[in-house]
Amino acid sequence: MLYKEHAITLDIKRPTKVALQGIVAGETGNRITVTLKNGDEFIPLTGLRVCLRVRSDIGERMQNEENGISVENDKAVILLSPNSFAEGMNRARLMVYSSDENSTDEILIYSAEFQFDAA
Repeated sequence: MLYKEHAITLDIKRPTKVALQGIVAGETGNRITVTLKNGDEFIPLTGLRVCLRVRSDIGERMQNEENGISVENDKAVILLSPNSFAEGMNRARLMVYSSDENSTDEILIYSAEFQFDAA
């Protein structure tokens, strides 16, 4: 499968407007590699669970490790599901969770927002 590669860096302290080129609603093959920062410090994501919530004209959709997200080299790699976003402006929130080893509870430890416009 041919992927359109996108690489973005998100800061957990402020929202980022990202112009991802070549994304078309309903299309497969869009891969976004996300590096997460806290100011000037990079945040390693290995060993953490990453989810993406996208809000658009078709409602709210979630992606996680079961449907298109993985962590590689301390970065989140997202294969955008074609039914997770719509034409026009899409608002996304990347959420990073840690699990307490003595519990089944997951704790939200990082969150960052970005927007992208799809054709």
